Amino acid sequence: MPIQPPSDLKQNKSRLTPNLADYIFSESHSANSPIAKSWDSGVDGNAINYGDAHPDITKFPAHVLVYVSTERVTKEGIKVVDFYYAAIGVDQDDYNWVYSGYSGSQYKQFTRKYLIKRAALTAEVVIPLNTADAVASDYVLYDTKLVTTGSKELDSIYVMRQSTYILPGILNGITYDAKLKENYAYEETFVFGDYNEATNNGGLSLVAPLLIQATPINASWTRLVTRRKGDANDYTSRSYTTYINYSWPAVLERLTIPAITTKADIEPEEMFLFQDAIVKNPYSGPCRALVLEELFDDVDWLSAPAPAATDEPMFPEATTARGVFSSLNIRATLHIAFTYTETRGTSSPWANGTTTWTYPATNYTEWPDDLIISSTVSPTAKGWMRKTVTVYKPGT
Repeated sequence: MPIQPPSDLKQNKSRLTPNLADYIFSESHSANSPIAKSWDSGVDGNAINYGDAHPDITKFPAHVLVYVSTERVTKEGIKVVDFYYAAIGVDQDDYNWVYSGYSGSQYKQFTRKYLIKRAALTAEVVIPLNTADAVASDYVLYDTKLVTTGSKELDSIYVMRQSTYILPGILNGITYDAKLKENYAYEETFVFGDYNEATNNGGLSLVAPLLIQATPINASWTRLVTRRKGDANDYTSRSYTTYINYSWPAVLERLTIPAITTKADIEPEEMFLFQDAIVKNPYSGPCRALVLEELFDDVDWLSAPAPAATDEPMFPEATTARGVFSSLNIRATLHIAFTYTETRGTSSPWANGTTTWTYPATNYTEWPDDLIISSTVSPTAKGWMRKTVTVYKPGT
């Protein structure tokens, strides 16, 4: 038998929805009242649980207990416990939507939020994605997720289902391709499931010549974009001259090593080797360059053309040697193959004989007239672009 509230019961109501029958209210009961004791430990077997009907089922036929606060003391010094009751109607579709316009998306959308009893989750009908809304039939269900209500008074009984509905459509526009330096037209839409040109194309006007790009948004939706394809030729190309920064290493242009005459009374530290080395200084700065752009008209964006072959970079090498009477130390340069020899005659009291250092040529012995330094391939509105850059040596 339901426990009746005391006559001095205080009620505070708060509206949950626009429906007048849907509201939450709290009742403050004395901590010593039978209903408070029944919640705490159960009196005469009359334990109270979340989800129980309100004691006055005539006045509140749909309200159930959703939350019980901890004991508190009023300003009058009375210990009380707050009991919260709530009722949620079944026709939530009539008022529970929030229109968010584009809200960061390119398509109009709105969200419905449903309060659902936790006990009813297993019996809750799962609405398939792409189902039309019951009221706004032009919109289809795009995504659904379950979250907490955000209210401690409701979380024990209810969860919130958020359903996002979106208005499908085709976006038409013109955009600029910086690589091609020209405008091109495009169409965009999204489809439920995988793209199929014949049966699931989102209503795009698949009129050749077009490039189709299908990008999965998630496991359920695919974004489609059509772009105007290029000319019917296999490819077109264009080139232009510009200036880019590039570095050129030093070059060993001449190295002369005169003969050494030794005497028995001269210490090694007093011997000097006069090297005649002429080195062309390195250069780093603007250089003339030729850029070749090749446009490949290929509808299969997975079949990219290969980059063009590039030239090997220049690798300078340092030249060092240390003998008894002499040493050689030249910074990193490009150079031809050469040998460096120190010969110690019989008049030397330290060490008779010869020591030779051999230095192979570097991969370049002089600055080449030009170098192909890069070749890259990237997608464009017309298929693929291969850009190859050739740099010319300074002063040319």
